[in-house]
Amino acid sequence: MKKKILLVCTGNTCRSSMAEALLKDLLVDAGKEGYEVKSAGISAFKGGSAASQAIEVMKESDIDLTTHQTTPLTKNLVKEADVILTMTQRHKLYVLDQYPEFRAKVYTLKEYSSRAEDIQAETDQIEEIYKIIDRKRSNFISDHQEEIEELEEKRNKLLINLETIEKRIEELEIDLSQTLMPEKRKLASLKGDIDNVDISDPFGQPISVYRSCAKEIKSELKKIVENLD
Repeated sequence: MKKKILLVCTGNTCRSSMAEALLKDLLVDAGKEGYEVKSAGISAFKGGSAASQAIEVMKESDIDLTTHQTTPLTKNLVKEADVILTMTQRHKLYVLDQYPEFRAKVYTLKEYSSRAEDIQAETDQIEEIYKIIDRKRSNFISDHQEEIEELEEKRNKLLINLETIEKRIEELEIDLSQTLMPEKRKLASLKGDIDNVDISDPFGQPISVYRSCAKEIKSELKKIVENLD
């Protein structure tokens, strides 16, 4: 079975579309056939074309990007992928927030290619904090499960008490938020400490910026391909 690699950016018109094409080309050149490569965008529309500048830059490398169709990121794509490589830390955090159950396979492109010790250490800390958050959330809900269920039942059946019930639910939500606050603050600090893991968006820039972007992406992908089985 082929290992599936998913590349993710915003609109799937520039960075991830070029990354998909470049990775496929590099894999062919390296004679590595056990991989399936796809790309998607967290804000992409279905069926759009790649940016004209991206098409032109890929053409300069004898890669045809004219048939590329933009694809929105979905849970199925995330689920079926073995590795998810995002162009920026923001894209990674979006995937983590939307699909936390798959966070073990989500990396930024540069993070995955470099395996830098400082980045990896902070990534490990982030993973550990997410585990704490999951545990605290589960414990909190378990501790208040009966009350939450009673409140929800009353909210559905006794509209006259709706305002009081909503207030208590809001209080519980505030309590939960406060319970998770230490971990959320630590996450914000760690995320702010991870620098230089982004591939900058060339959208709307001159074609020279697209060339630089493609060159940067290719450089990172080469490191990955070299280490693939």
